[in-house]
Amino acid sequence: MPLTDTAIRALKPKAKRYSRTDERGLVLEVFPTGGMLWHYRYRLNGKQERVTLGRYPALSLKLARAERDKRETLVAQGQSPAVQKRLAKQGAAPDTTLVEFGERFFREVVAKDRRDLTIPRRYFDKSIVPAIGTKAVRDVTTEDVRAIIWRKKDEGFDAAAGNIRSVLKRLFDYAQTAGLVSTNPVLALPMRHVHKARARERALSPALVPADLKPTARNRQPHLFRFPIPFLHGPSHCRDQRFFLKFHFTHRVSLLFPRQPATARSLQAFLPGQVRKIGSMG
Repeated sequence: MPLTDTAIRALKPKAKRYSRTDERGLVLEVFPTGGMLWHYRYRLNGKQERVTLGRYPALSLKLARAERDKRETLVAQGQSPAVQKRLAKQGAAPDTTLVEFGERFFREVVAKDRRDLTIPRRYFDKSIVPAIGTKAVRDVTTEDVRAIIWRKKDEGFDAAAGNIRSVLKRLFDYAQTAGLVSTNPVLALPMRHVHKARARERALSPALVPADLKPTARNRQPHLFRFPIPFLHGPSHCRDQRFFLKFHFTHRVSLLFPRQPATARSLQAFLPGQVRKIGSMG
């Protein structure tokens, strides 16, 4: 039964809050303190959602119905009034383009866990922006993402295609957090279908093995050595730095971080050919 102004004024607070419904999802919630709050309840994509409209009597029954009608139109267009309200609070417009959101993504996410942004930035600027940079984040589809990734695969660069997918997945993960999208379009493209990384052994070249390693290799005991190793892969903070190498002479080498945090683990690399060669010296 629809609410009336007379019925609303007759509502009394109770020990627990309760609700009275109007029409088409409009609900008035009554609190034990005597305050009353309007809500609009609706279903979108099979999920129940709710958005707060305002307090009664500042927002009268007539005005509450008008606000309900506006949000009902959004739902009919497939848009979430609750998400729209959250975006307004965050200062993120629902029509934010991918290139605009990408700048925020690199600033607030990528820059916090990478010292060097060159590689992900290159994929974003060279492959992603030219294809969908001007498109609203919420309008990007799985087919848009597939076209970008498979274009790189068709060029014969499967590893690069996998890296592009990784950038896009993280970007849309953050877009979900920001309320710009409800689903991540990249998840429909599993990494195993894009690129499967192969385990590789990286042996140290003879030029990188310090001369003083050879005499100590005879006793087969673990020793620490410090010298530069040019790491081309892995975390950016691991590249072009000096590390301690602990040779165990059991076909294993430990890479120890300088100033290693108490919670960090040493990285271990198995270098059978090189270590076996070192262990047989002398």
